[in-house]
Amino acid sequence: MFDLGGKDRLNDEVAASVAALDRCRADLFAEMAQSLEARAWRADGARTPISWLRYRTGITSTEARRTVAAAELMRRYPQIATGVTDGSISPSHVDTLAIVARPERLDLLDKFIDELLSHTGLRVDRFAVLCHRWADLADDALDTDPTAERDYFLRVAPTLFGEGDVSGHLDAQGTAVLIAALDALDTGPDPVDGPAAARSLAERRADALVDMAAGSMGSEGDGSPTEGRSRFAATLVLDWATATGTDPALDRIRQDLLEVGPVPRRVTERLLCDASVRVLTLGPDGQPLDLGRTTPVVSPAQRRALVVRDQHCQFPGCDRPTQWCDAHHLHHWLRDDGPTDLDNLVLLCRRHHRLVHHGWELERNIAGLVTASRPDGTRFRQVGPAVQRFEPGHSPAVV
Repeated sequence: MFDLGGKDRLNDEVAASVAALDRCRADLFAEMAQSLEARAWRADGARTPISWLRYRTGITSTEARRTVAAAELMRRYPQIATGVTDGSISPSHVDTLAIVARPERLDLLDKFIDELLSHTGLRVDRFAVLCHRWADLADDALDTDPTAERDYFLRVAPTLFGEGDVSGHLDAQGTAVLIAALDALDTGPDPVDGPAAARSLAERRADALVDMAAGSMGSEGDGSPTEGRSRFAATLVLDWATATGTDPALDRIRQDLLEVGPVPRRVTERLLCDASVRVLTLGPDGQPLDLGRTTPVVSPAQRRALVVRDQHCQFPGCDRPTQWCDAHHLHHWLRDDGPTDLDNLVLLCRRHHRLVHHGWELERNIAGLVTASRPDGTRFRQVGPAVQRFEPGHSPAVV
């Protein structure tokens, strides 16, 4: 028997919490509108209401901008303030309208505000379509060039462990170009029985974006192509204790990419396979000991030889082209003293390069066939176009 009563209660509680959150947002917009009217935020010496809101409350820049924009609409249009107060207009509808209510459109918004507000009974996503259609008509009436108004942007914000949050807004042409470029690099859904969980469309597009960025750096100084070899360069900062493994204390660990912050060791090992990374070692007192030489990256001549030999990603069952591949050291040069020569190198697409640095093992036999093993010992290898699984300890008939 299903406990429908208990599930209904949980659903009701979630819905009630959303309603309470809406009431809190309505109060926030109203109070911020009063602050804007009284210019109260200047009492703290802030330069703008957005900067004041960020530093006073700790919310993100995006949240602060959207809050101030919504509050400004409530301050400018009493009918919005009244609707939010009595609950006939939701904070999400105000937030949606604020996105298109740019300063140059406000004179036209004055004329159309009542018509737009008459549609706040629509679901928010449908109301958003209506608002953007009105904005397009407003731009036509203003005879403006949307591409010249710089309402487009791209932000890349490093987070913990060297990762980053990417957000932005593009005009219609830029959006169409980006989607077409990402789709051109998308080979379609991953096989459901592949070595790793199938990626979503969003995950595949993230990989495609990195592929495009790496490809844009894939040329030598004379403009000649390097067959997709990344020109990414960075500085790895290691404290002596971390480098030698003698001090496990958390506050002493230092393994950072200077450009983005702390990163896991598996990330540094992957970068050190095929990128120009310099190692800066810090002594016990925190002072630099030595700026190490650039890592032994694959030379252009070696890269060309790899392309001719491997022709595509060598992970069993993968045929992604060479321009989307990194050169991977089978025996890592830093951890295992592996040499940077053709016998120790193999091309891997960036997805499978990540996989190998998360515990998978690759082997290449005397005939050049590459096999892969999961961390639990299960082996994968390619026989013709298919991928076959072999249990630990099982020897395939063809070697």
